[in-house]
Amino acid sequence: MFLSAHSAIAQYSGPVYTGGQASFGGKNYPYGLGTNGYGGGGPGTCTCSGGITATFTWNGGSNNTPIPDNVIVVQTSSAYWQGENIPSQPQGACDDGLNDPEVDQEQMVYGPYIYLEIGMSGGTHYTSETPTSNGNITLTCSPSANVNMNAASDASVAYSASVLPVTIALGGVTMINGKAEILPGQVCNATLQLPGGFTCSACNWSISGKNYSSWSATTLVSTAPYPVTPLSFTYSPDVSKCTSPNWYWDDTTTTNNDETVSCIAALIAPDGTKFSATFNKKVTEVVPTSTMSPVLGASHVVTYPNNTPRGIWFNLFGSNNTTGIVLTSTVIQPNEFPTPGNIAFLQTCNIGIDTTPTSNPPSLVGLDTSFPYPHVSGNITPGGLGIADGSSYIFHDSPGLEIDLYTTVNLTYDFKDYLMYLPPTNGLGSVYVPIEQMAWHWYIAANEPTTGWKDFAAITLTTDDIKAGKPVPWNTYPEWPNVVYSNP
Repeated sequence: MFLSAHSAIAQYSGPVYTGGQASFGGKNYPYGLGTNGYGGGGPGTCTCSGGITATFTWNGGSNNTPIPDNVIVVQTSSAYWQGENIPSQPQGACDDGLNDPEVDQEQMVYGPYIYLEIGMSGGTHYTSETPTSNGNITLTCSPSANVNMNAASDASVAYSASVLPVTIALGGVTMINGKAEILPGQVCNATLQLPGGFTCSACNWSISGKNYSSWSATTLVSTAPYPVTPLSFTYSPDVSKCTSPNWYWDDTTTTNNDETVSCIAALIAPDGTKFSATFNKKVTEVVPTSTMSPVLGASHVVTYPNNTPRGIWFNLFGSNNTTGIVLTSTVIQPNEFPTPGNIAFLQTCNIGIDTTPTSNPPSLVGLDTSFPYPHVSGNITPGGLGIADGSSYIFHDSPGLEIDLYTTVNLTYDFKDYLMYLPPTNGLGSVYVPIEQMAWHWYIAANEPTTGWKDFAAITLTTDDIKAGKPVPWNTYPEWPNVVYSNP
C-alpha cells in the first residue's frame, strides 16, 4: 500500500533521497525512487529497514527569491506487509516512521486452515522547519516492514516529502540586502502568509526585545504657557492573539539588536488535517548613534535688572551670566535610512525647597516646562525640533529661586535629561523613543547675613554642589505626575 508523493516547489531542487534497503532472498537491495515515492520491498521473507534522508537544495528561483525563514514540511510514508500460511497465522510487523500505528487485517481463505494477514502503517504529516543559512533542508524518516515467510508473502515501504515556504510578512521594515531592518520608534506589523490551500484558525504571536504595541495621548492640564505633548504608552501589551499585530521596538541600549517575531499557528491543511506549527522572522533594529555633552555653570546671587519685583535670586549661570547648563547633542541615523528623523529634549525634575519661614511650595516633581523642551537652539525645525543628521541641537537651562523672602534657604534640584528620537515615518507611523539619559543636580544653601541679602559679599554658601553624571544609552520612557518649572 503506497500513499501519494508531493512535489517540491520551484525554488528548491530535489528532494534527493538516500538510505534504506530491502533484504530478501539472501541479498540486500538499496531503496530507489518509484511512482509512489522512495522506498523498496520484496517477496518471501523480507525486511525493509534503514533511515531515509531527503535533501532539498535552495536555488532561489528565477527571481533570486530570498531564502524563506520557514517552511511547512509535508511527509508521507507507508509501510506494508502481507502473508499467507498453513495452518498457523503469518508473522510480520510494520512502522511508517511517523508514529502512525500499525493496522492489521486478518482473513481466513480456502477453508479453515489458510490464513491471510495484512499489516499497514501510513499517513501524511505536517510540521514546520527552519532552513539552514544556505537555505537547504534535510529530513529523515525510518519506515520499516518485515514478514517471516518463504512464500505467498511480501513487504514494502515508501516515503516522500515536500517543502512549502511560509512567510511572516512585515510591514514598516526596510529590506537591506535581503534582511529586514527597522529604526527604534517605527511602527511594525506582521501577517502570516501561508501556501495555497492552508488556513489558520488561531495565531499566538510573540515578539522579542523591548517592544510595545500601542500608545495614546492623555489630557494633561497645565498652567504652563507651552504646549505639552504627553507620553503615555501601553507597556507589555497582549498582541499575542491578533491576526496581524502592530507594535514598535524601543531597545536602544545597544547599536544593533537582532529581534525575532514568532507565531505559533493552528493550521488546517488542504486535506483537512489540523496541526500546529511555529514560524519565525528575524528583524534587525538599527539604532542611531548619539552624543550628549554637558557644560555646567556656577552658582550666583543676582538682582534682576530695573528693580523688577523678582528681587534677589539664587541662580545657576555660566560665564558672563550665560545659561547655567548647556547640553549639546547630535543624532546620526544609519546610512541605509537617508531621510533624517527629529530629536527633542525632555527634562524631569525633583526640586526640594527648605526655607525659613516655610514656603509651602506646590508639588515640584514632574516634567520641566513642557515636552518638547522649548529652550533650545542649533539646527532646528520651525517646530523647535532638532534634526537627526549629525547637526548640533542645544539645550539650555538656568534654574533658580527668589531668596529675599527668607532668612535661610536650602535648595536641592535633581534633574534627568532625556534625548528623545522621532524616526522618519515608514508608512505606518512613528513615535518618540528615548535613546540617551543624563542625570545632573544643583544643590545650594545659605543663611541671610546680618547685613541682608543685598550684601552679596557677606553671603557664604553653606552648600554649593553642581555635578552631571555620564550620559548613558536609555530605553525606558520618562514619566511625570505634573508639569513644573525649574524656576518656581
